[in-house]
Amino acid sequence: MNLKPDNLQAGAPNPKLRFRPGRFFRYLYLRLIRANDSPHKAAMGMALGVALGIFPTFGAGAILAIVLASLFKWNKASALLGSMIMNPFTTPFVWSASALLGSFLTGYDWGMVLEELKNGAMFDVMSASCRVYLLGNTVLALLIAGVSYIVVFRIVNLSRKTRKRP
Repeated sequence: MNLKPDNLQAGAPNPKLRFRPGRFFRYLYLRLIRANDSPHKAAMGMALGVALGIFPTFGAGAILAIVLASLFKWNKASALLGSMIMNPFTTPFVWSASALLGSFLTGYDWGMVLEELKNGAMFDVMSASCRVYLLGNTVLALLIAGVSYIVVFRIVNLSRKTRKRP
């Protein structure tokens, strides 16, 4: 099949313009590695994005990450990449871990928290389960953000050292 513009059917999507997630993430990775920012700024952007991605921002995590990274002059590409930690594959694990961690820290019954999470009653702001979940989620977000800072700092540092070698 010839994909020259004169052979495309009217209304058919152009295969060159389709969204390719692999290319998008590779682009963000290369922006992170090749940016003129210090490894600290790149790692801080990632940690910010991860923390906001895990914390329940109800879809505003990526936007908040970019805005705050701009405000603090941290790496915006790494903030955006970090905010994508929450996706349909990781959400059930993070929600469950947040409920378990919050229950462990407060002594509240974790089965009750998970049950309320399943039936949607969790997000009543005044419920004990909501407070337990948010405590666990905050601690988990800070822990994973700290780990992501260390990992990204080392990756950026290492890639820049190997790139400078003749």
